[in-house]
Amino acid sequence: MKKAIMLVLVLFGINIIQGTAQKTDDNNLRQGEASQEVLVQAAKTGNKEAILELGKQGKREAIPELKIIRDNNKNKAFGSISSCVQMALAKLGDSEAMNEILAELKSDNPMLQDHAIKKLAYVANSSAIEVLVNLLENNKSRKMKGYDPNMRGPKGEMPQGKILYEPINVIAMKALATIIPNPIISADKLPAQENINNWREWWMANSNKYCNSSSNEVIKAKTP
Repeated sequence: MKKAIMLVLVLFGINIIQGTAQKTDDNNLRQGEASQEVLVQAAKTGNKEAILELGKQGKREAIPELKIIRDNNKNKAFGSISSCVQMALAKLGDSEAMNEILAELKSDNPMLQDHAIKKLAYVANSSAIEVLVNLLENNKSRKMKGYDPNMRGPKGEMPQGKILYEPINVIAMKALATIIPNPIISADKLPAQENINNWREWWMANSNKYCNSSSNEVIKAKTP
């Protein structure tokens, strides 16, 4: 009985150590302490932190490997391995990946639009910023794709899930606040329509910094 208890404690301890080691490895990846070779190897195992870190560090030499990872992962849902690769590629200046994100932004599905804006916030280069600024004029309310006010479930219940979405310019303001150093509206504050003029004025004063920049110039996003 004692041996069985000891075995359980040993296995439990090993699991804790492994979990701690995994967290440490992920933290090291996020903090830019890993080499490109280490990041690529981790990315090949499906480590999303490593994939995104390759983009953040501007490792353009990793583009061929990233495309292989993308082609081997068909699930394109937001947050998936393929989605992370798309984001990293776009941040590394891959026009195909960036065009895919822009196509999602033009979708009639507000959920895809919001995901596209989150991807642009990660890409955080001059092109992404200009796209987000151009969304500031769009203050239309949005409803889930296929929304019907008379829609009911089999028992007459209201549909489940998110039905109403914030105007796309609100989501764009949130994204800009995570990209721009010292934003006019703090990222921890909920933006409102009256803040649009603040962002317009900011853009008029700063647009030359971004419009004249290389499309691949990375603007360092603030870390939480």
